Amino acid sequence: MEYDFSKLNDREFENLAASIIEKELKNRVEIFKSGRDGGVDGRFWIGEKN
Repeated sequence: MEYDFSKLNDREFENLAASIIEKELKNRVEIFKSGRDGGVDGRFWIGEKN
């Protein structure tokens, strides 16, 4: 199956990527609002859970 990701805007693509990462790593991804963030779109933690 082929997908055309060019139809997604930047925010939709970021949300899709975060969803895929969450499913693969079974870890929550924090998504940031649009704005001056130096290019940071999301973050997650890999390490020891307390």
